[in-house]
Amino acid sequence: MAIQDSTQQLNAVTSNLDFISKLIEHLIWPITLLIIFIIFRKHFSDIMRKLSGIDATATGISLKFDQQIDKAIENFLPTQDENNLIAKSAFKIGEEEQPEIPKTPFQQMLQLRDNLNHQIILKSQENNISTLSKSSIELKNELLQSGTITAQNAKLFQTLIDLTNASDKTISQAQVNKVQLLFNNLKL
Repeated sequence: MAIQDSTQQLNAVTSNLDFISKLIEHLIWPITLLIIFIIFRKHFSDIMRKLSGIDATATGISLKFDQQIDKAIENFLPTQDENNLIAKSAFKIGEEEQPEIPKTPFQQMLQLRDNLNHQIILKSQENNISTLSKSSIELKNELLQSGTITAQNAKLFQTLIDLTNASDKTISQAQVNKVQLLFNNLKL
């Protein structure tokens, strides 16, 4: 009788352990993902704030940075054939073409962001607006309030700041070229 009771207790313990083992087996991945999400939530929120969307397909995940650029082009560029638009960086007749050190697309985006900040600071200084301890967005807002820049140019400037801040090292040259086209049409 004692052997039968201990066998039943052993079976009950084994059954409980099997249940716990299967429960852990089914819950380990969701719990692991939840922990990763909690640890890196600030990074995830930054990425989600910067991107306009995510496509999850059988081939993988695609971040929709391109759509954000295309929407900005649609909103801010005149409805012209892209072949008729001339980049401000095009060289003039009689000038020697300077050899340029090749930059990665990401470095080009960082340079565009620096150029945006430089332009807004110069425009602010031309209009006697103090630039001390002010962000480019604050300067843009002051220029807009003073009537120095139009609402359309203020929106384009904000969009360009957002695009240059949202870029990462995986940005393509085609994306940079589109942002450069927007930048060339900014009239500060």
